[in-house]
Order: sequence, then structure tokens, then C-alpha cells
Amino acid sequence: MSVLLFFFRGGKFCLLVVFSLVGLHAAGGEEDTEMMADHVFRPLPETEDAFLVELNQRNVGPSDYASALLVEHSLNRQQILAIAPIAWVMEQMWLNRSNPDNCIADGACNERCNCLWLGAGGSGKTYAYSKVLRPLFRRFFGQDGYVAGAPTHAAVRLLGPEAKTLHKWANVHKSSSLDRRSLRSAKSKGSPIEKKIEGIMAMLLDELSMVPSDVYHAASLRFATVRQARLMLDMGDYLKQWFGKVPIGVQVADFLQLRPTAQASLCEWVDAPRATDPAPPQDQEDQSDAEEAVEKEAAERTSNASELGRIAFKQSLQRVVHFTGSGRFSKCASGQQLVRILLSMRRGEHLEDALWGALESRVISREQLFSDNSLRSRLLSAHWGGLAWEQVARLQHLRVAWEAQQRSTTLFLVQAIDRASGPTDLTREQSLKALQVVNMTRTQYLMGICPLYEGMAARVSCILDMPMLSRELPVIVRSIKLHPKEPVISNSSGRVVLQYQPLAVLVEIDDPEYRAIELPDGSAPKGHVWLRPVTCDQAWDLPLGGNQFMQVHRKQLPLAPRHVLTHYGLQGITARQGLLAFMSKPSWMSQADYGLAMYVMLSRPTKLEDLWIVDLPPRNVFEKFLHEHNPLLVQRMREFEGQACVDERKALKYVHRLSWQCIPWVSQHLSADEMSADLFA
Repeated sequence: MSVLLFFFRGGKFCLLVVFSLVGLHAAGGEEDTEMMADHVFRPLPETEDAFLVELNQRNVGPSDYASALLVEHSLNRQQILAIAPIAWVMEQMWLNRSNPDNCIADGACNERCNCLWLGAGGSGKTYAYSKVLRPLFRRFFGQDGYVAGAPTHAAVRLLGPEAKTLHKWANVHKSSSLDRRSLRSAKSKGSPIEKKIEGIMAMLLDELSMVPSDVYHAASLRFATVRQARLMLDMGDYLKQWFGKVPIGVQVADFLQLRPTAQASLCEWVDAPRATDPAPPQDQEDQSDAEEAVEKEAAERTSNASELGRIAFKQSLQRVVHFTGSGRFSKCASGQQLVRILLSMRRGEHLEDALWGALESRVISREQLFSDNSLRSRLLSAHWGGLAWEQVARLQHLRVAWEAQQRSTTLFLVQAIDRASGPTDLTREQSLKALQVVNMTRTQYLMGICPLYEGMAARVSCILDMPMLSRELPVIVRSIKLHPKEPVISNSSGRVVLQYQPLAVLVEIDDPEYRAIELPDGSAPKGHVWLRPVTCDQAWDLPLGGNQFMQVHRKQLPLAPRHVLTHYGLQGITARQGLLAFMSKPSWMSQADYGLAMYVMLSRPTKLEDLWIVDLPPRNVFEKFLHEHNPLLVQRMREFEGQACVDERKALKYVHRLSWQCIPWVSQHLSADEMSADLFA
């Protein structure tokens, strides 16, 4: 078996077969000589926050609780107006609660509140949720009274340990059938997730621009189905009853950022008379061919699952808040230059010569990466990003090799073990071909060759059967437990290709809300976990040429370098230490998606001088390009912004109902007219 290493020559990444590993497949098939303890985790405690601890000791309702938080965390005008309608609805539910002796707001309310929080990256949407709404929900709804979700594990992690991907809430995976008949025929499992869905009073969905519309519809239908009996819902009208009539909904989005893969965004609905496919017959087995033909014809001429998702989203638009802040970006001149460039892209305006010159000054060549040691040292503290796995995978190996060299530590290279799902073994050529598949989304998120060194910043790369250890969780490699058959390795620094997969890797959880994880047997310190090589349950398709594929199961350590990501991995991240952006357009990427990708790449760092660009695209990409290739997205954003202006007046009424205008911090964000209670009576 051979190991494939990547190197850089003549400005191009190259692939080199340099080592032969004997017996690696045999090692993977053997029983480990030392079994590790089962991973059991204690429940995570509440976040240790002195202000929250003191606030929770007060006997106050949601209105006073929320106002204390918004003052403590210095929320701006838009954030205050976004929170006010939610706090009002929660206050009514709290006043009508079933048990006056506790604080759970489970009472009736005459109105529901469904909000779309719209705004560019760094405008304060997630901050308002994490600092005010999340503590508010936890206090007055309890841990089981609300849910939070997002389309990716990276976005989910920012919402707290209780959050899950929308796929999880919808009970679907990438190979699920998402048509209504299949979704309706799925039987209730009575699982803890379904029990939670049945009783929730609030829901937040983040990064809505990347949510696949068919998955959104699947989640909406599941919530309605689970909640139907308790709330006596009319399932024929579920598209108008957002997620089973959840009283409070918050959807967070910037539709000028990335779309879901191979789909249009939720907001790109078709403005046409809509119909719904007919309900399934009572007995699926007795369905006649004629009935199947009717349903097939109806499905072809009406909405498919994705369009149903867009209809459900369209029906949910009750209140819109447009966030225009730029809290992510530095107030210095360089930070404001970056803000102005991003505004030009969003507005489709001409880019000033001075701004274009400033952007050009951030370009570096590939040769500089190797010749300028001081630049390389600075870049190793920044994020790296590209638009295609073919590039990102090689950058991962290049960066980790440089990091290990800079630290004068040993770099270990761990090869994946690939086995065919069928009775035949992979040939040597097929094994080599498997290692050359660089797209981790195709290989069940397990690397072909995983680079490791002690002290390396890594991330959990795939879903594990361990509570709380979600994909994208940041960790630091602390110790590598080599296989007992591994030949002796000298202490000198350099690269070592392991002949056997390590038994386990000790990692430290590098996230404040997950550091309470502790193994009960004491095999690892608090906040540390032993990770073993895993074999994904689902096989991946190894291309053999033409239209032929072979299903393969991969065994590998569930780790990957943390700071080298595709543009999809970068969305939602603030690159506070800067970003090295490889901006070359892949041949398969559409112009529309390229414009959105460029916006996302530019909006990650906090200032222009912390951005380094390889392969800067032409000037027009930063001007009208995004508008020209995404006209419907731009139109929808304008419609949403217009609705937000109308809804701002309505939000001010809730500020007065809550008497927040009497709070000095709030009053300084209101005009003299807005302070008048008579206008909002």
C-alpha cells in the first residue's frame, strides 16, 4: 500500500507516491491490543456568567429580563427593535403561565411572532441571539422549550450545545427521499427529539441562505405532524402554520451569501398560482395504477419538495428586521475600506479607484508563500480558504507541514484504510485512486491522509456516536497513542509516515461551552477526549472511470486541520487573525455562485490589511457582477428591506407596550417623535 504526499513545484500542487506501507490493511483488521473506555458524558452545566447568575435570582418577567440583557450587552437600535416583539409575546405567555410559582412561560398568547432577521455578515444578528434571546429562552421556556438549528455543523456550533442541524430536526439525511409521500409514510419514532418538538415554544434557524428548500419543507412537515394531535392542527394547511404553529420563530439570513449546493435559495420562490400534490391514500399497498398516475401528473405540474419549502418560507414572513451594522469590522481606516468594498458589491455600485487599488495591494503570488518567511509566519496564524476541495485539500497538507516545521515538532501522516463494500478487495491501483479523492464531502468527511502533530489546531471532521462531539468542533491535539506494532520513531523532528493507524488521539476541546465534557472513568482530564479511528456506516462512491463506481468504507481518524476551509466552511466564521483567500474560479462553478463566494470570502476578515489574495478576479466582480448574475436574489432583498421599513414602525409599538422607552439606554436610540407614546397607542 502506498502513501500519497502533496508538494508544491513551479506554482502548482503536485502529487507524489513516496512510501510503501506494508501490513496497514492487516493492522486495521486486527483487534486493538488495548480497548478504550466507552465515552459517557455528564450533562453540560449552564454557562458560567456572573451577570446571568445574578439576573436569574431576580423575580422578573421576560420584559425586564430582556431589557437587562440588552443594556448589559449594549445592543443597538436594530437589535432592540428585533427583540421587542419577541419579549412582548413571551411576557404575555409568562403572565398567563399555568403555574405562578415557577417562571416557565407556558401560557396562552393571542399572537405569534415569526421574524426574519436579515443582514450582512457581522451585522449583529447572531450576537443578539446569543446574548439576549438564548438566555431568555432558557430562562422562561427551559432547556426543552426551544430549539435552534442551522444547515451546517459549523453554524450549529455557534448556537450552543443544544443546537442541531436542520437535517437532524427533519429526520432526513442526504440519501433520504424528500417527496411528501415518503415524508408522510415515515412512522413516528417517539424519540426524545420528537417529544421535544411536540412541546417547544420557540425556534431559531440560522444561516438560512444555505438551507436546502426540500430539507426546510421536510422539517416543517415533521414539526406539523408531531405537533398535530396536541394542537389539533389542520394538516391540509400546514404550509401556512410555520413548523406546526411554533409561537415564536426567528429566521436569520443574508441571501446575498452562499446558496445551498445545487439548489436555489429559499427566497427564490416562483410567483405563480400554486397547487399541492394530493394526499396519499389511506392504504398505500392498495393504491391503483390510475391513482399513481394521477399523483405523478400532479407532482409534475405543481410544486416539488423544494418549491413547497419556498412556499412555507414565504408564508412565514410576518416581521422583517434589516440589520445594517458592521460590528464585525474594525473601526480603523482599513476596516472601513473593507466595509465600503462590501457595500459596493451588495449595492451593485462602481468601485472607487482608491478602493480597487487598496484591494489590488493585498494580492500575493504563490512564489511569495515560499520565499517570504516573515509573510509565511504571519499567514500561519490566519485562516486559509479556497473554492474547491481540489485546492483546499492540498493547502491543508501544505499548511500543517509548515506549522510542524515552525514548531520543530514531528509531523505524523496517517493513511486511511479503504475497503470495498462487496466481497472483492481493492486493487493497489484502486487504493491509490481512493487516496486521491480529496473532496471530504464525498468520503464521509474522513481524510485520505490525515496530518497530525502534538499541539495542532484541528476540528472533528465527521459525526460521531458520542454526545456533544459534533462535526466541526474545534480541538487541539495533545497526545497520539501509536499502535504497539509501530516501529520505533526517533525524537528528531520531521515527517513520519505511520505504518499503522494510531490507537487513539487525545484532544482538548477548544470551545468554552463544551469544556465540561468529562470521561467518568478518569481516562482523560476534564475537557479532553480520546478519539479513535472510525469507520463510517455509509459507504462512499469511488470513481473507477466512465460511469463506474465502487462503494467503499473508509476507516480513519475523525480529524482535519481546523483553519483551512472551503468557502462553505468559512461562511459564519469571523477570521479575526486574517484570511489567505485563493480566489481562482473553478471551471464547474456558475457565475452566480462565484459572485456570492467572492462576497463571503471578502467578508470574513475584520479589516482589509488582514486579507491576502491569490488570483484576484477582475474589477467587475466587485461591482455589478453579483447583481447581474443574481437578479432574483437582489430583487427579494429589496422587497425584504422595504418590508423591514414598514415593520420598524410596528416594532416601536412593542417598545412602548413594554415601556422600554423609559430605559435610558433604549431612549438614546429613539428620536423625539418615537419617544411619544401617543403615536404608538
